[in-house]
Amino acid sequence: MKSWAYKWQVVASVIFGTFMVIMDATLVNVALPTLRTVFASNGGEASARYSGSSAVSCWQLGS
Repeated sequence: MKSWAYKWQVVASVIFGTFMVIMDATLVNVALPTLRTVFASNGGEASARYSGSSAVSCWQLGS
């Protein structure tokens, strides 16, 4: 019978990764108004850049 001792490491990694994605999205949503002001950009441009960043992050997690 195989040892499933590593299953808790897998569970911890998935939970930590999920937490990091949620925290990243929350922090960026809070920081976007300030970033728009500092860099004198419009809302659509900042949102589009973050959406692209999120897509790349999700793609990296999947591979």
